[in-house]
Amino acid sequence: MANIRVADIAHGRSGDKGDVCNVGLVAYDDAGYATLRSELTEERVKEHFGSLVRGTVTRYELPGIKALNFVLTGALDGGGTRSLRSDHLGKVMYAWLLRMEITAADGVPTYPTGPRPEEVA
Repeated sequence: MANIRVADIAHGRSGDKGDVCNVGLVAYDDAGYATLRSELTEERVKEHFGSLVRGTVTRYELPGIKALNFVLTGALDGGGTRSLRSDHLGKVMYAWLLRMEITAADGVPTYPTGPRPEEVA
């Protein structure tokens, strides 16, 4: 087993509709998709976002494209016209999820996107 970041096995995109944020992750391969499915539960994603998500987290699986879609309610501090947050439209919420550390089985291919924080002086 190895500790990796979600970004090592997937890429993502996110956006908004009012105070609801949609975060999609697409795995690079089947092994990565299996890892995402086992590691990224609704509970763990909600915990990862902490106080940024005040509502629910719902996960949808899209196996045909090796993707997971998370719908986060109460996630944008009121939404684009009401929020004072710098990302009031949720455009970079996917990046926060890509930084999440998860456990992968040995042999799962990774595609590192950059150094981990502890590797930077």
